[in-house]
Amino acid sequence: MLYIMKTRQINIRFPEDLLKDISKISSVLNINKSEWIKAALAEKVYEKKKEIYSDIKTMYKKGLISEKEIKKSLGEKILVNIKNEK
Repeated sequence: MLYIMKTRQINIRFPEDLLKDISKISSVLNINKSEWIKAALAEKVYEKKKEIYSDIKTMYKKGLISEKEIKKSLGEKILVNIKNEK
C-alpha cells in the first residue's frame, strides 16, 4: 500500500545566498530544491523534537515541570511516554 502524506503549500522567503547554496546542493544531489528543503527541514525538526523531549524528560524528573504543563504543551501521548520511562 502506498502511503501519501497530506501536504500544505506555504510561501517562504530565503536570503539570496542561502537560496544559491540550496540550488547548488540540490543540483549536485540531482533533486529538486523543494524536495531537498523538505528533507533538510524534516531532519532538523526531528532532531529538535528529540532534544526538546529529552530536556522536558529531564526537567520532569527533577520536578521542574509538571504533568499539566507537559500535557498542555506537548500532549497526553508525550506525557504518558515520559511517565513510563521514569
